[in-house]
Amino acid sequence: MRSLFVALVAAFLAVSFTTVLAQSPPPAANNGLQKAIEARAKQMEDAAKGVRRAVEAEAKLKAEAAALAPKVIAAQSHPCVMSEAAPVATVGGRMLIEVACSNMLGFQSMSAADGSRADLQACITNFSVPLPPCKLPSNSEAAAAASIQALATRAGSDCQVQKVIEIGTTAQASLYEVSCTNGVGEVLQASLPRTNDSRVISQTCLRIASTANYKCTLSTEEANARPIRALAAKTGQACTVNAHRYVGATTSGAEIYELGCSEGKSFMVQADPKGNYQRMMTCVQASGIGGGCTLSDAKAELANALAGYTNLVKAAGFDCTVAKFASFPAKEGLTEAVEVGCSNRTESGIALIAAGKTEVLNCARARVEGYSCSYSKPEDAYKLMTENLKQAGKTTCEVNGVRSMGAGSRAVYIEVSCADGDPGFVMSYPPGVGKPAEAISCGQATGLGGGCQMPANKKT
Repeated sequence: MRSLFVALVAAFLAVSFTTVLAQSPPPAANNGLQKAIEARAKQMEDAAKGVRRAVEAEAKLKAEAAALAPKVIAAQSHPCVMSEAAPVATVGGRMLIEVACSNMLGFQSMSAADGSRADLQACITNFSVPLPPCKLPSNSEAAAAASIQALATRAGSDCQVQKVIEIGTTAQASLYEVSCTNGVGEVLQASLPRTNDSRVISQTCLRIASTANYKCTLSTEEANARPIRALAAKTGQACTVNAHRYVGATTSGAEIYELGCSEGKSFMVQADPKGNYQRMMTCVQASGIGGGCTLSDAKAELANALAGYTNLVKAAGFDCTVAKFASFPAKEGLTEAVEVGCSNRTESGIALIAAGKTEVLNCARARVEGYSCSYSKPEDAYKLMTENLKQAGKTTCEVNGVRSMGAGSRAVYIEVSCADGDPGFVMSYPPGVGKPAEAISCGQATGLGGGCQMPANKKT
């Protein structure tokens, strides 16, 4: 830089003296011009020195920030993998720096020179302490939205990320709140370290507000409820929605909401993880889900349903005074599939209700068709399976074990063992029917689905 400055001054002097000689001013004028040139040259040299000092000071601060950032990260056990650091200010002997991370959103840190006494705040957050805005390109709002969009997509969300803030970070995961271009908000949980295989979970703001006591700030409750309330139109119910409630989620990730109507009733709807309508459940059908309906008085409706189910299952030969019930998704050909719990017996059953006909399957029998009872224990069904054996002409076996063998297009098969240690049987049932078609010995069933496999029956 100095050689360039000297060259510029030399060129300036050459031009100046050429002009002076051409004009041939008096000696006194030459002396004044010379002093002006020297003063100007001194000013330029001082300015150049100032620029050099500023550049050197800035480089020193950047080097200090780059050296300090790893110390802060280590002292805080922070999961950030630093990609860049920049100085912001020095306050009371503590240095404020900005840090960009290759594996997550960046942050600002105020700490001592050794990285201790650090206070960290994410660049993209609702600031609890007013700090200068982050300026590193990878910490900008636009860069953050683009980065988090990849996480939302990986989580299976359709959200087009508009804004994002970091809620918190642990050694295991980071939490982000996002607002989507359709006005709905979500919370993303991304496992750390962040890689292409990081696990990401997306949950709606409505769900988070009910389960984690966190209220989203980038979206409104009204906007978040709008897609859920719109599902009412797909249920076929006459309902002007005036209330909503998050109820819970299924093991497949589907979410269940209760919708209240200005007409005085309510019901539940189930939507897949992307918010697409799946099914509607009346308060009667949903009585065993999340404490049942709370946005309407469903007591009278429930009492009528209990009486109705009692009549249906007793007519089907199952002596049960129904005290509670839980609905399953109805399969083709059925109007309802319901587990009924009884006040007069320990065994529950699965009622398969179709137009004009009801079949009740005991809980051991029902398992082979994908129904799992929750109101009674598996062994409670052994007595009913013993009765089924007798219906098939096998009167000497008291069932003490059951194994589902599988289902075909015409029959389902169940292996049973006997309490007296004698060889057990394989029972076949028509699909959806509670009474067996036949029972054959394990010796006769060797070619059926691999034959009997229960230890007591493999002795034969």
